[in-house]
Amino acid sequence: MLIVLSPAKSLDLESPVKSRKFTLPEHLDDAKKLVRELKNYNPEELSELMNMSAKLGAENYQRYADWRVPFDRKNARPA
Repeated sequence: MLIVLSPAKSLDLESPVKSRKFTLPEHLDDAKKLVRELKNYNPEELSELMNMSAKLGAENYQRYADWRVPFDRKNARPA
């Protein structure tokens, strides 16, 4: 199976969330496994693996390092 993910051009992590309702990701167990594996890569390896710039590799490296469950209002935002 091939999955294509389209990255956001920017992430707004500062503005207030307008809704108090949210759901958990449907494939959270799979996401945990994937992030656990991706945490083993350094920024340069992520850039090469995902064919992206060094800047995005560094940003995603930090995102994977910061990724935690359970999600709450301090560590996650609704899509």
